[in-house]
Amino acid sequence: MRTTRIEVSTERITTSVGIFSRQKWDIELYRVKDTTLHVPFLLRLVRRANIRIVSSDRSSPIVTLSALPDAEWLRQQIRTNVERLRLKRGVREMDIEH
Repeated sequence: MRTTRIEVSTERITTSVGIFSRQKWDIELYRVKDTTLHVPFLLRLVRRANIRIVSSDRSSPIVTLSALPDAEWLRQQIRTNVERLRLKRGVREMDIEH
């Protein structure tokens, strides 16, 4: 059995996995490139949704926050904090195609 705990703050998303052995990693919000809201039918029935986050983080470029209440509100809060942190740090996102 595994447990997953996801914490979203104004600066990062922290994921912890495991019961006996634990693994923990962060995604700094200024590295987030895109967020997507996904509302499968069964989750819609219980007013929950998934948020998929694509980032420039090398260790965990894609993270899915599953079965969240108020998911659209949280997605908007993440987007707001991403922009705030990028402005604060002077970070610009650039996509380079090979």
